[in-house]
Amino acid sequence: MLARQWGMEYVFPSTVLKEELQAISRLREDHWLAGLLAGTADPRLARRAYQGLTRLRYSQRWSLEQFSQALQGCSEDDFANTVVIDARPHRSPFLLEAALESRRLTWPWLHAQTNG
Repeated sequence: MLARQWGMEYVFPSTVLKEELQAISRLREDHWLAGLLAGTADPRLARRAYQGLTRLRYSQRWSLEQFSQALQGCSEDDFANTVVIDARPHRSPFLLEAALESRRLTWPWLHAQTNG
């Protein structure tokens, strides 16, 4: 919009803007899904959970599309769905780190989660 007002539409062609909006939309949804897996709606903690889960993505060598599908639980790869959905803070080092860094988990809660 600003580029248009300044007569510089060529800086951000509509195709580039469309791709950027799609990427932002995907990230927003993936952060939200990671937050659900971590048991939080707090955007900061959801972002941390997403960052933790990206380690899982890299360890499995998933593309961004495969990772998004696994977060949604709709991947054609049942292993991917299971690994991501089963990645809860008390079972997964990826989400546990995010949860512990948030300082919202107290020792009694963590102890109850890990010791059943």
